[in-house]
Amino acid sequence: MKENIQTIFVADDNPTNLHLIAHFLHRGGFRIVTAKSGDETLLIVENEKPDLILLDVLMPGAMDGFETCVRLKNKRSTSNIPVIFMTSLTDMEDKVRGFQCGAVDYICKPIQQEELLARIQTHLMLQRQKNELIRLNSEKEMLFSVIAHDLKDPFNALFGYADLLMNYYDTYDDAQRRKYIGYIKEMSEKLYIMMEDLLGWARSLSSGVVWKSETIRLASLVEQATETMLVHAKNKGIDVEINVSDDAIISCDSNMISVVLRNLLSNAIKFTPPKGKIIITSVIGAEGVILMVEDNGVGIPDEKMTEIFSDKGCFSTPGTLNEKGAGLGLMLSREFLRLNGGSMRIESKEGYGSRFIVTFAKS
Repeated sequence: MKENIQTIFVADDNPTNLHLIAHFLHRGGFRIVTAKSGDETLLIVENEKPDLILLDVLMPGAMDGFETCVRLKNKRSTSNIPVIFMTSLTDMEDKVRGFQCGAVDYICKPIQQEELLARIQTHLMLQRQKNELIRLNSEKEMLFSVIAHDLKDPFNALFGYADLLMNYYDTYDDAQRRKYIGYIKEMSEKLYIMMEDLLGWARSLSSGVVWKSETIRLASLVEQATETMLVHAKNKGIDVEINVSDDAIISCDSNMISVVLRNLLSNAIKFTPPKGKIIITSVIGAEGVILMVEDNGVGIPDEKMTEIFSDKGCFSTPGTLNEKGAGLGLMLSREFLRLNGGSMRIESKEGYGSRFIVTFAKS
């Protein structure tokens, strides 16, 4: 794992130049990795993933610096690493070619150490800013995926009650009709509150405001977050037992953790067959508050366990009644827990059910 020390890769076929540059940058606090040819550069950069590359243009062999840069930029794993060319070529045509190959800068030999350091620091800063923009855009995409994902189940419940009234209105007496109308009103109010919370949270993140951490009873948060999901469990014939201690106190962003709780219960309902059971319990331990969501559903095959939290994409399979999902829930839950100082692990056996164990740090 890479430490806070940033790595600079230097490729130059001249041993003296290589030694001087490496020695100067090492004194500047950088970790240095070197190579003397284009072929060597491609191999080492792939393994090292440096923060920045200093690349000589005129190197021995069939692959000069220009071609080396093109190959680095054409490879996904190395395309985002900034490249600065070092060369004695001063023609404008050569400089333009360097930029066309994907370099971010061009420094002429003989190398002036102070200039080199200034250019490196500038491009490392620009790269950090670029990576931060990529991260923020990714979080925004995730955020709006959460909104769509979290609102779907309450809307389905709302549509279900409306369909019952539409299709069986004449078979119900006034008391039954009022009961279903009451459900629709209650669900609409809860849905509106949930939407307001999510959109308010979206606006705060979009404006750069850090989410608000508050001290809250976990039992209260579980009750509020899962209430709309219990309708879905009831419709599927699943018994949900909640035993969360009133003494379980956590510090968190309630909107984020509500998303986590709804996703965990939604996931348990999805993979638990009709007449199954889900148990939500809490334990207060030395490491903090532990929340467990356990079901007696289909479980997770061993070969699928590593895919659940994979960064390569969303893991999604149909539920026991072929329920569909975008595969976002658990990935989002892990990220939101991380942002709130929490963690999640899974215990599961195919055919016997799953237990999702969430740990919150002590408040």
